Amino acid sequence: MVLAWEYMRATCCPNLWALDAYQTTRTIFQLCSFVLSLLLSLRMSQGYDRMKVARHAFGNVSSQCTNIVQSVAAGGADAAKVAEFVRWAIVWQYSLLQLVGHDTALAPEAAALLSRGELDLMATAPKPHLVASLALKRLAAGLDPKQCKLVGDISYAIGTGVGSADDCERLRQTPISASLTQLSSGFLIIWLVLLPFGIWAEIAEIENVVTEVVPYILMAILFLGCDEVATQMEDPWPLLPLCEICKAGARDVRRYGTAPNCRGSCPEGWTQIADSDMKNNEKTVSEHDYAYFGSKCITGTGKVLCKLCDRKECNGCSYTW
Repeated sequence: MVLAWEYMRATCCPNLWALDAYQTTRTIFQLCSFVLSLLLSLRMSQGYDRMKVARHAFGNVSSQCTNIVQSVAAGGADAAKVAEFVRWAIVWQYSLLQLVGHDTALAPEAAALLSRGELDLMATAPKPHLVASLALKRLAAGLDPKQCKLVGDISYAIGTGVGSADDCERLRQTPISASLTQLSSGFLIIWLVLLPFGIWAEIAEIENVVTEVVPYILMAILFLGCDEVATQMEDPWPLLPLCEICKAGARDVRRYGTAPNCRGSCPEGWTQIADSDMKNNEKTVSEHDYAYFGSKCITGTGKVLCKLCDRKECNGCSYTW
């Protein structure tokens, strides 16, 4: 409208009064431009910092769960104890997802690992992730007290994970000030209203109108986009692949939970046909008559090749490493 008014005043209606004869509106626009740039920069910076902290804190809980299970499996705990650590490590990740995602119930992947009583406890607890971390602490306290270093490593990993979970909870409960968001959006609206006064010039031809309108539209889209991005990053949780992180963490925890199979001994009823000295000799392994080795070892003192029968035709059996 401003550009059309000035175009009419410059061509067919010279008697129309000038909208900004004393350049007052143009000066206000220039001042608002500086303030708007500061506000948008501040919001974008704070939003990115929140998103970065959220991604690091949530991912760190998943990493610490993997470290806990890896330490327990490598420390020689029995299979039942390792299974308990695996179960609660997975539940811990999904309970944190329930917290930051504002979900009313635990994800089915984690709920399937709990008994009815444990599910009721998680449902009634104000902070379910603390229930899961407490269960891991109790399991760690039940390990062999002679393995001081192992217990210390597990306790440290649990404490680090609890600290990261607290960071996630703090981000969820302390959003960016609403007054800052409203002030920034208000300045943006004022800036867009004054923008035509800041870019119009003496217009004599219709081509000049086009050259003035196009930059106005592009600048408006750009700054509205920046405002929208800053608004979305204030609540980073919907932008992060939290479900994928939990699923990947659960896979790693289950994988490391099978590490006791890699301590260099065959299960009952199996026959050893290769010792741990062959674990890094890929050529020897590939030329062996029973060259089906299953998954590669993750941890442990060494791996051995085992078979369940005496015939060479059993080459398709799933050997344990």
